[in-house]
Amino acid sequence: MNEQFQKSIKEIQEGLKQDPRREIFQGVEGGRDELFTRRVAEWVQKLEPSPSEILLLAVWGHVLNRWLIPRSSYPMNPKGYHQWRHAQSKLSAEATEKILKTCEYEDDILKSVRELILKLNFPKDPDSRVLEDAACLAFMEMKYESYIPEWGEEKYIRILKGTLEKMTPQAQELALQISYSPAGRQLFEKALELG
Repeated sequence: MNEQFQKSIKEIQEGLKQDPRREIFQGVEGGRDELFTRRVAEWVQKLEPSPSEILLLAVWGHVLNRWLIPRSSYPMNPKGYHQWRHAQSKLSAEATEKILKTCEYEDDILKSVRELILKLNFPKDPDSRVLEDAACLAFMEMKYESYIPEWGEEKYIRILKGTLEKMTPQAQELALQISYSPAGRQLFEKALELG
């Protein structure tokens, strides 16, 4: 990719490193959203061997600064959860757009990246499908099982079923290949049966 792209990604990555929530994944320590974004980017490469520049910019920016809006700032119910997620996506889109503007990207690129981050054309737009599949796969791989102790089985299966419904058949097949604990595998299979 060109120098403009490289500069943008570097600046976005610097922003992702500001996430104070530290984690370790596959032996690498970093900010929670930084590690998650790296894994999403890796899944994108598996799903789409020749991703567009717009898709890659959206991938790297789609959770930028998300940690700034805590879950507790919205009601602890499904409606509050969706409001929280929308606010986070809007914040990430604005932060990414600001970086891309300083790197002198054209307005049409800014618009396309923003639309991808905000999922405005999901699921019709192919790039939006790839980004959603990659994000879901990274979630299944990195975060899925961490919620087992916190949620009851019914809630867990409902959320997992909703995640699987957003994914393409190809991504669902890849999700089946992820290594889960016996309990995680059992819940996954129950959600698939209900799908």
